[in-house]
Formats: sequence, C-alpha cells, structure tokens
Amino acid sequence: MAETLDAAGLGPADYLYLPLKWRLQKPEIKRFSFGRALRKLAREALLNPLPVPRNLRPAPILVATSYSVAAKLFRQVVERLEPAECTLYYLPKVRGQPLTSSLAARGGAVAALGPALAFAMKVRSTLEKAGVEAVERDRAALAAFTHRMHQQTARSILNRVRPKCLVIGNGNRPLEFALWAEAKARGVATVLLPYTEITLKPSRFLSLCRGEFELVLPFSEASVAQIRRLKPTVATVVVGFPVGFDALTNETAEDDGEAVESDTRQLNALYFAGTNFQAGAAELMREAFRGLSGLRLRVRLHPRSGDEGRELFDWLQPDDISDPHLVTLIDDIGNSDVVLAIRSTAAIEAMIAGVPCVWLSPEAAREQLKFSTLRKQNLTPLEASTSTELREIMQRLRDDQGERQRVVKEQWSRLREAGYDRDYFTLVASALRQLVSERT
Repeated sequence: MAETLDAAGLGPADYLYLPLKWRLQKPEIKRFSFGRALRKLAREALLNPLPVPRNLRPAPILVATSYSVAAKLFRQVVERLEPAECTLYYLPKVRGQPLTSSLAARGGAVAALGPALAFAMKVRSTLEKAGVEAVERDRAALAAFTHRMHQQTARSILNRVRPKCLVIGNGNRPLEFALWAEAKARGVATVLLPYTEITLKPSRFLSLCRGEFELVLPFSEASVAQIRRLKPTVATVVVGFPVGFDALTNETAEDDGEAVESDTRQLNALYFAGTNFQAGAAELMREAFRGLSGLRLRVRLHPRSGDEGRELFDWLQPDDISDPHLVTLIDDIGNSDVVLAIRSTAAIEAMIAGVPCVWLSPEAAREQLKFSTLRKQNLTPLEASTSTELREIMQRLRDDQGERQRVVKEQWSRLREAGYDRDYFTLVASALRQLVSERT
C-alpha cells in the first residue's frame, strides 16, 4: 500500500501506521461507516485545531513531540543545550493559547479542510484501483486526511522556527509524521531520538518513517541493527540510556570479595506492568507468590493502565499497587530488591541501579517477544515462563544475598557490552550540535 501511494505522488505514505495498527488489532471488522468517520474527524479538526504558540522562537534545532513519555525525555535533552540552540514543541503544553492564537489556528484548520478532504479521497480511489479491500482503503483515507490536516500545523511550526534539524521520537503519531514529511520536503535534517528500544515488530514498521533519517540516536547496538534493516546506510550514534540513577553508586556490586552470607529479611519485588499480556503475567505471579513468605510483591501500573489493569491485581492489598502518576519511578525502584517485567525499558533503569531483574515470559507473550529488541539483548540471566520457575528464582534471590550480587554483576557486564553504560544526554547534545554544524 505504501509503495502504491508513493508511486502515485501521495507519499511519503508513512501515515499508514495508524490504519495498519488498527487492522492488526481488529482483524475481525469487515466494514464500517467511512462517511460518518470522516465527518467526525473533520469536526474534531475544526473544533480542536493544533495550536502554534507565538513564543515558539527560531532555533537551529527543533525538538517536537505529541507524546508525554517522549516529552519527559526531550525536556531533559533541551536543558542540556543553550536556549539559542534549541526550542521544544510539545503539543499538550501549548493548549490554552490566547484568543488570537486560537482564532489563527482555527482559521488555518478551515483553510486546510478542503485540501485534506481532496487528498483523502484521492488516496481512497488510488487504493481502490489497486484492488485494496474496502476496510483497508477507507482506514488509509482517514489517516491521510488526518495527516494533511496536521501538515498545515507542521508548516506553521517550521516557518516559525526555521530549523536546520528536526528531532522527533519514535514517530508513530500524526504530528510527528507531518513534521517529518514537511522537513524532508524542505531539506531539513531529521533525527530520530527513540524513547524506547527500536523494535521492528509489524505494527511499528511504518512508525519509523522507513529509516529515512539523517541521524538516529538509539539506546544500543541492537537498536542500530534494527534500524539498519530499514536503511543500511543510516548514520547512528549509540547514546546509552537516559537513566535517573548515578551508575557509579553501584560499582561496588561488581567487586570481587568474600562470599556473602544468606539473609532472611523480607525482600520487596516490583513488577512493571505494561499494556500487553498482563492477564498472563498477573496469573503467573499470583500462583508464584501464593504462600511464599519473606517476599512482598508490589505492582507499578503502566501510565496508560485503566481500571482493567488495576483489576488484574485485585488479589494484592491496595498498598501494593503503585500509581505511576503519584509515585516516581526512582522511588519505586529504590524501594525494591528485585524487579519483574515482560519487556519494560524501566527494567533497564532498575538494572543500572543495581537491582536484579527477572523477565516474565507467559505463554501469550512468547510469539511477540521474538520481536523485542530489549529481550534479545539478554541483559539479565533470569527468566521465568511458569509460576514454578518464578517461585524457584524468587526463593533463590530471597535466601541468598550472594546470588543477588552475582546477578547484579552479570547484568552490569551485559549492559556495558550492549552500550548502555554511557553519558546519554551529553552524547545526544554533542551529536545534534555536530549535525547542525555540518548543515551550516
């Protein structure tokens, strides 16, 4: 589909990420009302247009995102650069603009509506001629409409900032796509600064703009290999991992010394909940921790966890559920002796903090984990696929402090080999400055 649209002059067709993801999540749907869906999108675009703040200043580097996870990271990157070097556009933080800005945004949305509708219908007819079934071409047309509406905002942002370099996250949202496409059309260098490991599972293939970046700043060599599957010649700099801990404080965990005696104190285990495979993980842990003394399990919910995510762990005490909106990640990790996760990058923070990590691999997760860049790196020697395996691992870690230290030492060795033990923000700032210098 992307090749068909590109050939028809309707590309770059990376906006297909949204319909592709929708189709993979809902393969059973055979029809829906295209007209009603299009009218809903148009009404939303006119009522809530994307704003362009008047104080968005010119700068050689534009860092832009519409995702809160990326924004948290990007703010710290911007803080390492001089104010004249870089400016940040974060969508939720520019809401509530003055009336004049709001009216300007709405006027721009009205002007963009006609071209966006025309573009969407052309995408739809092109795919129909190519034999694409109705559901796929209709969803693609809706995504194309959204893309063109965001393109108007992207143009306004780039006109205001006039950057030499655009930095986006994993690029799987309409604003990021629009900015990337417009920057490419203007000859502005584009940089991918991932907020997680690059994983080319099917649902995220097009979210990486098919590798068309001047520079990629991944966490590890494993991510470099993934991005080069899309574009073998792409320039990359491995920048490590943006941890919130001082890695040097854990160096003592690697010192060779006398054997450490076992201890019998209660250990605190922390599980990083995700958005996939949580039912299997919850059942695995419930069985493993049932009647297991000397271990307390605490679950840190995912920021997007709803009531269903919380209900999966209703067998725990309320105090054993951590709300990520109220408790910082650093506090939760700091109060933990062991962490559990399926593929959360928060587990890397824990490993760097000197905490043993156990990967959980419930039956429902095994196929998807084949695509996980994070899991492929074998950063920890501990993995449990059944409740029996998890119980045995937890008993070993509970009873033997020396075992915990051996695991921490092994994790540090693997983290360094993978490239995580680096000065992340300094390397990011240096790489961006170098790219801007080359463009000057």
